This record gives sequence, C-alpha cells and structure tokens, in this order.
Amino acid sequence: MPSARNGVQNNYYDEDDEAAYESEYAKSRSRTVERLADEFGSRLSLADDVPQNSRNARPVQKRAWNPGPRNFKMEEQLFSERITEGINFEKYDEIPVSTAGYEVPAPIETFAESSLHQGVKWILKELANYNKPTPVQRYAIPISSASRDLMACAQTGSGKTAAYLLPIISNLFYDGPGGEKGPSALILAPTRELAMQIHHEALKSTYRSFVKAVCFYGGQGAPTVSDQAYQMRNGCDLLIATTGRLMDHLERGNVTLSNCRYLGADMPQDHQTALFSATFPKEIQMMASDFLKDFISLTIGQIDATTSDIKQIVMHVPRQAKRRELIRLLQADKQEAIRNQRTRHLVLIFVATKREAAAICYQLESEGFRAGTIHGDLAQSQREQALAAFKSAKKPILVATDVVQRGLDIPNVMHVIQYDLPNQIDDYVHRIGRTGRAGNLGKATSFWNAENFPISRDLVKKLQENKQTVPEFLRREGGGGGFGRGASQSGSGVSARSYGW
Repeated sequence: MPSARNGVQNNYYDEDDEAAYESEYAKSRSRTVERLADEFGSRLSLADDVPQNSRNARPVQKRAWNPGPRNFKMEEQLFSERITEGINFEKYDEIPVSTAGYEVPAPIETFAESSLHQGVKWILKELANYNKPTPVQRYAIPISSASRDLMACAQTGSGKTAAYLLPIISNLFYDGPGGEKGPSALILAPTRELAMQIHHEALKSTYRSFVKAVCFYGGQGAPTVSDQAYQMRNGCDLLIATTGRLMDHLERGNVTLSNCRYLGADMPQDHQTALFSATFPKEIQMMASDFLKDFISLTIGQIDATTSDIKQIVMHVPRQAKRRELIRLLQADKQEAIRNQRTRHLVLIFVATKREAAAICYQLESEGFRAGTIHGDLAQSQREQALAAFKSAKKPILVATDVVQRGLDIPNVMHVIQYDLPNQIDDYVHRIGRTGRAGNLGKATSFWNAENFPISRDLVKKLQENKQTVPEFLRREGGGGGFGRGASQSGSGVSARSYGW
C-alpha cells in the first residue's frame, strides 16, 4: 500500500473545498487523471483478493443475518423521503441495453436473485422500498459481484449510485466486522453535497448492521477536522469523502488507508474498477481503457443521452428579458401546480454566477415567490438549510450554480430552468437530469441567446437525438437542416413566447 500522501493521487477534483486543500497537490497529480476524475460523480475499486468474492463465484455468507435494534427516529430520517416510481418506470424495461466484453455475467431480474448479502436484501425489501432493480442495477450488480471491471453509462436518475454502492456494502457484510484500523472501503465524491447524499444512501443500506459509514467534507460550516477525527476513532468501515478534506486528514494522520480493501484511489496490482456516469465523452472512454483490465462496457440506452421522460424546451430570450421571462414561467408553474393539486412542485433554476444567484433569489422573493439559493459562497449549514427547505417545498424554488448540477437526487423536481446555459453539452445533460427521474415526467426550459453560440451545434444534436423540438432560431445558429419533429417554421426566432408552449 502506498504512503498516505501518495495513496490518493487518483482523486477527484473537489470544487467546493478551498484552494488551500488543493494547491499543494495540484502539481503532483496527473492532469489526465484529473480530467477523467472530473467526469465522474464517484468511483469504486474493489480488491480482487478478497476470498469471499473470487471472480464469478457466489460469496459464501459467514454468519446468519441478525439485524440490530430499531431506531425509530433514524428510520424516519432515512426512509421517509422516497422518490415514487413514475408512470414511465415500467418503460425502463424497453430501454435498449448493450454490453461488450468477455463472459459478461447474466443480468438479474430481482434483487432477491442477486448475490447481494442477505442483510442488504432485507433492507431493500423491508425498509428502502426498492421493489425492482433499474436496468443499470440489473446488469451492474452481477458484474461488480463477479469482480469485473466495468464502465457503465446510464441516464441521470437511473439508479447508478445504488448500482455501485450496494455491491461495496454487500462485500463489507460478507467480510464481517473487522478489528483493523481505518476504513475497509472508500468512496470519493467531487462535491460535499454529493458526498452527503452518498452517505445518506449508505446509511440506508447499512441500517441495523455493524457497518459504520462516515462522511468527510470541508468548507465553511462543515464539521471540524477534530469532530470528524473523533468519528473515525469511534469506528469506520465505509468512508465517503471529498478529496480536499481527505487529504487534510491523511496529512494529520487522522485516517489510514492501509486496511482499505475497497478503494477509489491509487491502483494496487490487483484491483477492480467500476466507472459510472450519465456522460462518457470519447476522450474519457479512451483514457479509461488505459487502466480498466478485461473490462465490460455497459450502456443503458444511448451514451450521453437524456431520458425521454424530460420535455426539453429552448427559448430565445435576450439577456435583458431573462428575469421578466423567468417570472412569467414561474407564475405559469404556480398555476399548473394549483390546477393539478400538487403539494410539491419544485423548480430548479441554474445560473452562471454566485452574484446572479443571490440577486435573482432576492427579486423572486420580492415578487412573492418562496425561493432559496445555493452556491459556493454560502456556509455549509446554509447550503444544507437551503436544500432541506427546497426538498420539503417550504421554498419550492431553488436558484443554484453548478454546485448541484451533478448527482444530487431530489424528489419532485418538476421543472429545470437554465437561466444561463452552460458552455459544455455534458453539463446541459446533467443539469436537466435533475428532473424526470425514476420514470417521472419532467420539463426543462433553457434560455438561449447569441452568447450561447458555442453550445448551439451540440444542443441541436442533443435535441435531435431525443426527438425534441428544434426551434428555427437554433436550427439556423446550430447549422444543418431537416431537424426532428416539431421544428418551428415561423422563421422569426426572436420572441421568448414563440417556442415550446
């Protein structure tokens, strides 16, 4: 095992931890690895030499599963918030699935027939209400359980977190309680919000078990280093961490990775790697092949595609008209929620800058909307409060920067509004993926003007691929012709009200 400092070279760039955590290590880290790491919300590595999980062998359960005592308060916190399966959830079975590789393990149809530990199955059935695996889970769980390297691409909201997390936790259950110092498994996350969400899911899957899951993240308002070190001393089997804060603890000697059997960091000689993302640019696929061995490629649907459950609308809105058009959309959403008697109709608005986020939130509140904001300048406690108020619909509108564009799973987001379009099409895919999750229908509206010319061609292509309306103004700016169904023929392309309504 490498030294603590060298043992975390293959990490994710954590945009939310302060520069103090990152600057010291930036020169020593491979730029290729950083580029790759930025693409993935999280990654796992599993040691091949764990005897209970030899290649293509069903693990042998060491002991009978006996759940620990109930904690009713924790049950309420962990299992009360669920994403209800949408009307199109059953259509997941119609999504085309392709695999490539040597001796691909057969997919599972139910969690019960998987080789997951009995304790994990019990939690999924009795508490988590996971009735049926999604396509990515059907294929990824047996592949990971067979100790095979994996590169899996599936749309946002398709259950990728559980697809990689459940095999890790199952292996910890099979291994049984260990007396070693330090975590047995490590998962790295690019942002603190995503780290906290993964930790929340880990707590669900380890409830009433011996497995202790701990979360490390930094930034203003985060738990202190000493508080996190105290948690580690009290026992940790599974560590979820952002890169900067993990490096801090390693330097201080608060944590050791010497006993980590499931590690998302430096590559040991024998390891298993699984990559999960909604987007896989070709250069990332090429780089991944450098360190994936005898891997299986799994594609659910189309690579880099969005779910068909999201209606995508692109509107031509000049910069000076954006706020006026935003208020009009929100008023229409409010009336729709009233008509449909929805108690939770959440709207997520993406903007480019922290200053813009604060200013728009202030204006919306002055117009009578219940709105919150989240961006990198807020203390961690403020960010958590903003997310909690949004999820509970106390403030059903959230104005956000890119800090929440990847990975976060928030139920009942009915509308994503891209007030400012991103520069990269992958970011567009991840942003609109905050709605239309688990078979539920969603809507994504994007404000376009001449400033967004760099993304226009890719945006046209993305709309075509998903059989969405391509407005005339975007068809002109994006080049080409003969676009998908419903393309506007008006030719004006200037009115914010002309498209998608």
